[in-house]
Amino acid sequence: MEKIRIITDSASDIPNNDSIPANLSIMPLTIFFGEEEYLDGKTITNEEYYNKLTGGDILPKTSQVTPYDFEQEIQKAIDNGEKVIVITLSSGLSGTYQSACIAASNFDKDVAVIDSFMATVSEQILVKYALQLIEQGMEYDKIVETLENDKKKIKLVGPLDTLEYLKKGGRISAAAAVFGSALSIKPIITVIEGKVEVIAKARGRRNAIETTLKIVRDSETGIDFDKPYAVGYSGNDKDMLNIFIESSKTNGNINIENWPVVSIGSTIGTYAGPDSIIFGYFEK
Repeated sequence: MEKIRIITDSASDIPNNDSIPANLSIMPLTIFFGEEEYLDGKTITNEEYYNKLTGGDILPKTSQVTPYDFEQEIQKAIDNGEKVIVITLSSGLSGTYQSACIAASNFDKDVAVIDSFMATVSEQILVKYALQLIEQGMEYDKIVETLENDKKKIKLVGPLDTLEYLKKGGRISAAAAVFGSALSIKPIITVIEGKVEVIAKARGRRNAIETTLKIVRDSETGIDFDKPYAVGYSGNDKDMLNIFIESSKTNGNINIENWPVVSIGSTIGTYAGPDSIIFGYFEK
């Protein structure tokens, strides 16, 4: 059987620990809090990240994985007799995809780069899908083709608990943030053509929860539970997640009590802030 390595970035929010598959490599983005520099998931944990995010006025910035770092990891795989598939977060959110393409151009064959057009849980489920296809014994070229086709079926949707971090990140005006906060407006986001978009708004947490669950429940073709799926939460507690779980129990096919749970890291967390929920799944 072919030896195939998957390389992804830390925006996939896969914990980089001893439990990751042997044929998976996770490349950390760099996070800056002012002059302080961290490697996502290596020199700063999600818990430490949210403590710094909510404990100060500095909005962090992230920096893409460099072509050099990708090239070094690809070379190690090639030297080990492995073919390589690199899966990155959306090119609309970061230059990491371009870095991977630059690195891949230095190799003659057996290095494919896939733009997930997603991030966090929705990037993660594409990575896990790739690992599933490898385990099933699918050939390298067919895996690349399948991932490119099926990534179009991936959805990301979820409510943000506050407009404050969208304001800090320059995604909405200060006036809109103040007005929205006064009315307790919760934006519900998705990713369209690789970029974060607000697709709905709801007043108050309860309405935001019901609106989000309705969007997922009414998904065009339904959730494909034969492929990976997950729900992510931001911040250092699971209060919002627990509320969603209880609410979902009365919502038919989307009872999320037994869904895999993911801690959302810096890439989306910077703009979402704490107490946000993100669903990632494939449509049938």
